[in-house]
Order: sequence, then structure tokens, then C-alpha cells
Amino acid sequence: MLLWTVDIVISFLTGVYVDGRLHMDLTTIAKEYVKTWLLLDASVVVVEWLAVITDEIASSTVSIFRSFRLIRLMKLLRFKKLHALFNEVLFERAKVLSANISILKTCLAYLAGLHVMACMLLFIRTSTEEGRAIFLEKGVQNTDMAYAYLISIHWALDFFLWSEVNVADSTADHVVAVCMRLAGFVGTSIFLARIVFLTQQYVDDRLSNLQDVANNYLETHPISNDLSLRLKKFVVSCYQQSWLESKLQEEQKLLDKMPENLQTDLCEESRGPHLCKSTFFRELQDKFRTCFRHICIDGIEEVVAQRHDMLFQDGYHSHAVLVTVSGSFSYTLARKHTLLGHLGQLLAPKHIKNRKTKVDPGTVVCEIAMWTSWIHTGSMQVLKSGIYLEISTDYLSSVVAAYPEAARTAHAYGRMVVIQLHHCRNDCTDLTPLEIDFKSLRKVTVKFMTDGHCIFLSHFKKEAGTEAALMQEALTNKIQLDPQNAAHYLEHPVFLDSENLEDLTKLRDHIHSSRNVVVLLTPGIFERPWCLVEIVSAFKQNKNIVPVEIQKPDMKFEYPDEEFIMDLCDGRLFTETDMQVFALEQIELDDIEAALRHIFTKIALPFSPHKASSIRDVEIKTILQRCAM
Repeated sequence: MLLWTVDIVISFLTGVYVDGRLHMDLTTIAKEYVKTWLLLDASVVVVEWLAVITDEIASSTVSIFRSFRLIRLMKLLRFKKLHALFNEVLFERAKVLSANISILKTCLAYLAGLHVMACMLLFIRTSTEEGRAIFLEKGVQNTDMAYAYLISIHWALDFFLWSEVNVADSTADHVVAVCMRLAGFVGTSIFLARIVFLTQQYVDDRLSNLQDVANNYLETHPISNDLSLRLKKFVVSCYQQSWLESKLQEEQKLLDKMPENLQTDLCEESRGPHLCKSTFFRELQDKFRTCFRHICIDGIEEVVAQRHDMLFQDGYHSHAVLVTVSGSFSYTLARKHTLLGHLGQLLAPKHIKNRKTKVDPGTVVCEIAMWTSWIHTGSMQVLKSGIYLEISTDYLSSVVAAYPEAARTAHAYGRMVVIQLHHCRNDCTDLTPLEIDFKSLRKVTVKFMTDGHCIFLSHFKKEAGTEAALMQEALTNKIQLDPQNAAHYLEHPVFLDSENLEDLTKLRDHIHSSRNVVVLLTPGIFERPWCLVEIVSAFKQNKNIVPVEIQKPDMKFEYPDEEFIMDLCDGRLFTETDMQVFALEQIELDDIEAALRHIFTKIALPFSPHKASSIRDVEIKTILQRCAM
């Protein structure tokens, strides 16, 4: 009782190890003690003192007070604390204890064999008259089995050591003696060889033990208590880490000797289930298995996580995705980040309510790093040594890029992730899982199986260059902010020839890769040869042509009458250079007439760059609705 009482006082004076640092201040020690063992220690001590009091006043107290003695059994709960302490010592002295236990097991096995042989000799001597007579000669009575057993042990040991012993009186005794001598010879040889091997191994471990080197280093250098404790924790975990590393190395040697197909199958079945914790990798396995198998065998590195190691810290860039396989980890959210819930389809983990949370095996960490430049929002420390998978984002990109269909899906998936991050960036952490609905994503990607554009803007740069750039920006923002839009993942959803076109001879190709051609109607657009080339090319390729009238105070578009169209068809509005352009593009004047008449069968939509942003927003939405998806 006094021991437990003094232990409470000592616990308040003993430093604690918190987040890799040693704390000796009373406030931190008290906080950690209150969170761990104080309640149990206080309960045991209070019950003990109550038991003493009830014993002293038992004659004058109601008998019900004696029931408090049953609570004294709570003292057994103290073994839980001792068990934790024993586990710590066992882990820290793993090499020494392992060697000692092996020696003890060998000795026990030898003693067990000695016991079996002694029992056989005892049975032989007590089951016959001659045997009992031998025992009587040595002063052993029939009822004194303990003494008889000790004599049998002595005989068995003589057999084991091949000493001269004469206990054979018959042929059966001679056969038993020969068998026992043979068993003793083999058993003793194995025992001695095993003891020598374990002792030598123990000595070698002690000579090469990093702990001895670390202790000598700490004795000869002025190291602070904090760093001393960190060094000791590192040395303690080296044994388990070296075992895990040697295990991985042996497994890799085995895989290297296998045929490529067998090696790929094994990597897929062993690593695949861990990767499939991610929605993206699960889709790759289902739809693009060849790409998934390539990632499993070449794109993953198995890494040993050493106890107390820091895998990453907040504020640093992430260059890999981690998947925990074994061991135990702790994630601490940086104080500058907050969790306000979740928006869109990116889900912030519900279990991250506090700053620190435990990360179990099978958790995907930093999945967002695959799709954007990601900075860690917290730090991750190893609580128990284990293994995790590391997938380099750069190498993953190169592998996926080698498979065009998988690359298109990844491109669409990544664009959707970035759009969602734009909405819920403050809510995401390193542990945020990405939950994107691939069913809706496939409906989008099936409409765009090649690189291209949703809209091609045809305009007269001198009259509508600024307005075209403004419209391109507005249309692009609308498309990229709508995850369900079929063009949301394209690199250039809205193509502007003055910005993107480097070679005018490729004009037809860009129009061919666009679904819609938006013609910005300004006074001189139909007198510009390249604008007419764009319009006629779109008409011949059956593109959806959307006329949009640019409405500005200083400029008004006059819709062409029949006389203007006839002058256009006769070529009176074009120069010789313009006609050469048409000839080069294989465009006849009749083609121009047909294209213009087709355009004006449609109602032109307005775009007012000088009006309020709310009006322009409505106009952009209307233009986008007219475009075919």
C-alpha cells in the first residue's frame, strides 16, 4: 500500500516522452499522468486505505463496510501497467532477450530428454524383481519414488555422457542401454553445438550492438537529455527495422528469380488490394488492368517505417502517395489548418476531429498529391515499426501516360479533383480520400475520345480581338467549374485562333477537332478571307455554327442583304490575294454563299462586353447552351 502511494508521488516527478520530445516540467507530466495511469493508481490506493480503516473499526462498523474488501481485487489491474512496461523492456532488449530465451529453450529441451530417459529407467527398474532388488541394494525403499527418480536421473546423465554404468542384466536391458547411449550421444552433441552457437551469436550481437556504441557516445559527448532519449529510441528500433529490411530484401531476391508473368501476378495480388483502397486505382484495375499491373510491379516501392520516424512534416511538398501496410502511425494536423466539413465529392475524414489521429494499416495518405502540387497539412510519425507502399507521383504519371485510354481517364479524373479542390481546399488534409463517381465520369469521357476543343471562336481580330479574349475566358471558366460538362477536362476547351494557332495551314485540323464554331459578328468579318475560310470549313464539316452579335456603342453589325451576298458571290469584294487564299484552301465562291445563307437561318445571340457582369453572365450561359456537347 505504501509502495503504491509513493509511486503516485514519483510519477509526478518522472519525465514523459511526448511527440518525440522529453518533458520534465510538472504541468506536462501531470497532464500525461492524468490521461494515463492516475485514475487507476488513485483507485488502488484509496481502496487499500479504506481496507485498512475497515479492518481497524470492524467491531464498531456495520458489516456492509467489509464488502469494500472485494474492491481490493482492483489491484490486479495494476498488472496492465506492468504488462506495458514489460513490452517496452522486451522491445528495447529484443536481441539480448531473444538470445537468452533461445539458450533457455535449448536447456529445457535437453532436460526434457533427460527426464524421459530417467522415467524409462525408473519404469524398467520398478517393473521387475531384479530392478527392485538393485534399488534395495542402494538403500531405496519401494515407496521412496523421489529417491528412486533421482538415482534414475543420475543413470540417465551417465548414459548421456557415456560414463561407465552397469545396469544391464538381460538382453532387453542391453538393447535399452545401447539405444539410450545412442540417443544420449546425439542429444548431447546437438545440445552442446546449439549452446555454443547461441552463445557465440549472443557475443557477436553484444560486440556489434549499436546500443553499446550509443551509450559510449553519450558518455563521451555532452548531449542533452532530449537528444539522448531520441538516440536511444532510434537504436531500440534498429533491430526490428533490420529484420523487416532483410525480409523485404529476401522477398525481392525471390521475385527477381521468377519469370516475369509470375512475378507480375504475385505483385498484383500482394500489392493490388492495398492500392485498391483508392477509387482511382480500383478503376484502373477494373478497366485498365494492364496499366494497373505495370504500376504494381514497377511503380511501387516497399519501405520499412522505423519506430519514431517522421514520414513527413507540414509545410513540405509531397512527391509520393503512401499506403500503410503494417505497423501503426500517428497523424497530427497542423494548427494553421481547420476542418469545416466537406463540399462537393471530396470527403474530409470524419474521424479527424482532434489534432492527432491514429492511422491504421490500409490507409491511403496524400492521394491528392497525384493530381496537384500538394503541401503537407500535418505530420505523420511511426508509432510501431511496419511497412508502407510509396508510389512516386512522377513515375506514376509516366506509367499511366504510356496507356492512352487510361491516360484520358486519369486526365478527366484529375481535372475533376482539381475542380473540387477549388471549392473545398481548406477542408482537405493529407488523409482526405478522393471519392469521384466514375459512372458519371465515363459518361463524360465517352463523348471526347480524342484531344480537341468544345468551341472554336471565329472573329475579326481588328474589330473583336478584345471581345473574343473576354468571351474565351468567360466560356472556359463556365466549362471548368461544371464537372458534368463534357468538355471540362480538355486542355483548351475554347480555342481562339489569335492565341492558340501557330500555323494557319493547320486551321482545318483545329476546326475539325472542335464541336462548335462561334462566329463573332462584326461589320468587317465577311470581308476577311481567313474568317470566311473558317466559316466555310466548319460548314463543310457539319459543325454546329453559332452566330453571336458583338454589341458595342461605337460599333453595330449590319446583317447582310441579298445585294451584299450577290457582290460577295461575284468576287467584287475580294482582292486577288484573297482569291489566292480561297484557291489554296480549295474554297469556291458558291461555298461561301452556301455557308453564309446557312448561318443566317439561325438566330444570332448577343454579347455585350460593356454591360454589367450579371448581363454578360446570362449571355455566356445562353451561348454555352446553344453549343452542342
